[in-house]
Amino acid sequence: MTLRRQSILFGALCTVASSAWTQTGCQTAAPSGGPSWQEVRQSLEQRVLDSPASSQARLTLAQYLIYCDATRREGILQLLQIAKDRNVGAAALESWRQALAWVEADATSAPLFQAYLRLRPDDREIRTQLAALEKGALLPGNRSGRSLMPASAPVLSMAPQPLGQPLPQGGAVPALQPSGPAAAAVALEPYAASAAAPAAAPAVAPSVSPWSVTPTPTSPPGATAAAAGARVVQAAPTPGSLQAQVAELRADIRDIEQSRTPEFSVGTVVRSRQGESGMSRLTATEVPMEMKFGFGDGKLSLRLTPVLLNAGTPATTYDVLSRFGGGPVGALADTTTSAGSQNDAGLGVGVAYQAGNWQADIGSTPLGFGKTDFNAGVSLRQPLGEEFSLNLGLSRRPVRDSLLSFAGARDKRSGVAWGGVSASGGRVGLTWDDGNIGVYGYGAMHRLTGSYVVSNTKAELGGGVYQHFVRDADRSLTGGVSLTAIKYDKNLRYFTFGHGGYFSPQEFVAVALPVEWQARAGRLRYHLKGNIGMQYIREDDAPFFPASASRQAAAVQAATDAEATGMTSSKELAVYSGQRKTGVGYGFSGAVEYQLQPQLWLGGHLGFDNARNFRQYNGGVYLRYAFEPFNKPLGLPLTPLRSPYDYE
Repeated sequence: MTLRRQSILFGALCTVASSAWTQTGCQTAAPSGGPSWQEVRQSLEQRVLDSPASSQARLTLAQYLIYCDATRREGILQLLQIAKDRNVGAAALESWRQALAWVEADATSAPLFQAYLRLRPDDREIRTQLAALEKGALLPGNRSGRSLMPASAPVLSMAPQPLGQPLPQGGAVPALQPSGPAAAAVALEPYAASAAAPAAAPAVAPSVSPWSVTPTPTSPPGATAAAAGARVVQAAPTPGSLQAQVAELRADIRDIEQSRTPEFSVGTVVRSRQGESGMSRLTATEVPMEMKFGFGDGKLSLRLTPVLLNAGTPATTYDVLSRFGGGPVGALADTTTSAGSQNDAGLGVGVAYQAGNWQADIGSTPLGFGKTDFNAGVSLRQPLGEEFSLNLGLSRRPVRDSLLSFAGARDKRSGVAWGGVSASGGRVGLTWDDGNIGVYGYGAMHRLTGSYVVSNTKAELGGGVYQHFVRDADRSLTGGVSLTAIKYDKNLRYFTFGHGGYFSPQEFVAVALPVEWQARAGRLRYHLKGNIGMQYIREDDAPFFPASASRQAAAVQAATDAEATGMTSSKELAVYSGQRKTGVGYGFSGAVEYQLQPQLWLGGHLGFDNARNFRQYNGGVYLRYAFEPFNKPLGLPLTPLRSPYDYE
């Protein structure tokens, strides 16, 4: 932004209420010598160009445009586009609702109301106005007599404008002043109108999201001044421009309809983790089914997921059986009896809801597992100005590292059953993103509990920096550096009674270089992500039975006897040795989706990694069916159907 434009914008922000423009089509300068309406508009448009990631800048410009007859429809079109944004969508909808109170009531106005009702179908007042409009009963200035805007809207501050009154344009135009948390937010003071025209209503606080923005070109339409206090009527558009506006509106209406179209998805997901049979090895097969449909201002998802787990069978040798279930005592007594096949199956159920900046879900670990628990979560992304956002989350999630941690295990020899670990806690993060470079940091604390499993505590810190190398509607390339540090109070990654079978180092530090690419071409969308770096792991020694001193003492004696009789060559008496290890960490994942028919998509995903001391592979295929045809390809990002228990 040039210095001149900066001075114009921020000078206008600081102008007192008495410094107002003379209204002649919203163009001429204020008598005080302040900036003209058009100059401020140009400054706001320049601000959008200078901050293409700022949806707040786009919102502020659109809110500004709706207060002038000549640009009201242009402002509504911009509000319609950003109404789908999760960060400023609610504010845009409220401003759009107010603009409908002022828009000219003619045949071309109906799509403006229809588009709004696609997002807020339960707004009875707007629906009544549309019905009256379609019947030809709604005339300019013949509204309900009250403002549609909420009384507590914080940032664009204007006094209430009754719906039954015309928007004043014959006197002074608003002066601007800063308000709210955003330093560059624009506040509009009341129009200095005639006695017949009260001031207008407040709009909602703007917020931020990394949007790519291209503002509408400035081309002020002409207007004619009416008698004092009367409404200024916008000059009639040419047939060609009118048809183009209506076509654009109807296209946007179709987009809104499609975004709320019910969808049903079904697929198969397979996850395979290498390890020792009966213990750390795991193959998980899931068949996620999801029904998603519009509900209120968001989307509601109903989920059913059959799950099959198979970890194999522990070998019938002393060295193996002594590290499972009952431990050395049972292994010393009998090395011919198997501990049993470690597998389980169940049906997961859940429901989720997402609207605007927040989302929530609740469900259960698969019903039928040896150990079943509920899981739930709620998260919020709250913008803190143009470039900052705060991320908050609370959750209770199953730990899926092994069959023991996810479903619980059973030692057939002794009948001992234990496991089914859940992590409960919260996470807070802060992100700064100016559309080109971003920086983030987060912290999390969780308490891990399970049936007959020692409780544990996990602390995590992380952060990184990234750059958007390419960012437009059809493709995106992002790369950067990330740092993760994790600490558990106890090492409980083993499979004797009291352990949880999950990775729980006392120190874990990883530095990685992540790169992410996503693009679309025609009916094809795809997403590639990879990272490589270094990781350091430290684990403390761990007793075989951390929850029972008597079991541990018996295990030490049995291990001593086994060594003395030559059943084992191990010198470690019922203690898992700690370790320190430094190595290369890497991971890769990809997803693709193709639109087979207007209502049908085929997709799949594949990934592998060696993070956190194990090697894992995962993949899946799915079909998604929409109950109404989609007339154009979907945008980015691609979100493939995954396991509902995949929280990463």
